[in-house]
Amino acid sequence: MRKNTTVMRLVCAVIAVAVLGACAKPVERAATVKQTIRIGVLGGYATFEENIRSYYTEIFENKYPNAKVEIVGALDKFAIETAQKPIDRIGAMLQLLASDNPPDVVVIEDLSTLPEYIQANALVSIEPYLANDNIDLNAFIPNVVNAIKSTADDGKLYGLTPMFSSYALFYNKKIFEEAGIAVPTDNMTWDQVLALGTQLNKGKGKDAQIGFAFNYGNSTILLQDATVYTRSLGMRFYDEEATRMTINTPEWQEVFSTLIDWKKKQPNLAVNADLFKLGKLAMVIQPFQYVAEMVAFNEAVQRAEKGKPIDWDVVTVPTHESGSAGLELFVGGLMAINAKAQNMDGAWDFIRFILSPEWIKLKSRSIYGISSLSEFAKPKEGVQYNLPAFYKVPFYVSPSQEALVRTYPTINDVIAIGQPRLEEVAKGKKTLKKALAEWETSGNKLIKKIRELKEQQDVQSKEEQ
Repeated sequence: MRKNTTVMRLVCAVIAVAVLGACAKPVERAATVKQTIRIGVLGGYATFEENIRSYYTEIFENKYPNAKVEIVGALDKFAIETAQKPIDRIGAMLQLLASDNPPDVVVIEDLSTLPEYIQANALVSIEPYLANDNIDLNAFIPNVVNAIKSTADDGKLYGLTPMFSSYALFYNKKIFEEAGIAVPTDNMTWDQVLALGTQLNKGKGKDAQIGFAFNYGNSTILLQDATVYTRSLGMRFYDEEATRMTINTPEWQEVFSTLIDWKKKQPNLAVNADLFKLGKLAMVIQPFQYVAEMVAFNEAVQRAEKGKPIDWDVVTVPTHESGSAGLELFVGGLMAINAKAQNMDGAWDFIRFILSPEWIKLKSRSIYGISSLSEFAKPKEGVQYNLPAFYKVPFYVSPSQEALVRTYPTINDVIAIGQPRLEEVAKGKKTLKKALAEWETSGNKLIKKIRELKEQQDVQSKEEQ
């Protein structure tokens, strides 16, 4: 019976719009069909089922009492990941999806891992279902849909997320007003933001003011700053197969030269606190969740009548002049359909409800996520800010590192060894060219050791078998 209804859905997808009304809608199915819908999540912690139910399934089950929702985790409830033996998260989920009693719905927590599911043929495209139910993708935020589509070689849509998070550039209006400088705007480049930040640097010691920082603590760790600065350029510290370093290049030299020169102009304000909330930082890149922090901070200040609220707003994250994308899109709960689902139509019933205005309207009241439906992508009541800044710039979808780190758990140690050398450059004790050359040599030696250790472990594992 399930196969027949699935075929009917696909047939309906290509029939004229006038005939679409004859196809059973998900709401009608969910209201009348007694069914069990299994939802697969990574899990791996004691309260994962409780969290999934409270956030996703309780509303659905209350509305459709005929539906029974079962939640199954791919990982053991108390699984612990260690540096010596990382858990194969994707492998565990793929194994669950292909099991004898597989889940129907797949909840994917990291967009960078979606290609692995698609390449493993573990998911089906949801586009026929969208077409059958006459769901207009234009109702969703375009850059969110485009980012998800970009993970598939065939350009198809294999899932959607009802809520998302991302980054924006937060700024302090008062600092700009006092300096007589225009506030930042959307679509600024990195060069413009760094230059603007330098204009706002002033003072020394505890009275210093910083124009821009990559995080609210004004980190002096250039490696962290460089990672954010180069994220959308696809630059790597080592090659894709982790066989050699790729750090000693003119491109990396230009990056570190730019950041070191910018950092030298920063006042030395090493305070272990949120400088933005202290009113000592003009601009900072932060995720959407920082909105909630700023709202709570200002409310607390007003209640206590001590300190000063921060008059803030946001603009889009900087991009490079090459027209690169911005920073990552965080999907949290991207919903997809298992290619081996026993109740494929039920899976779509559930996903359709989670993507519906009814569910999203309720959940969009939360300040911790942004609605993927444009209609409900609005600031929380009583708080006004430039919310579109979080999604106006195309998102960068980073390649997954899970498989590589599972194979070589300590591979990123080759990145960390560059920090002390960069510090020597910043202090004028070493040239950047020499520092990158040393980093490359030391990194290649470490890569060789890491790969040799892996080969020895493989041999030992085979002997034990």
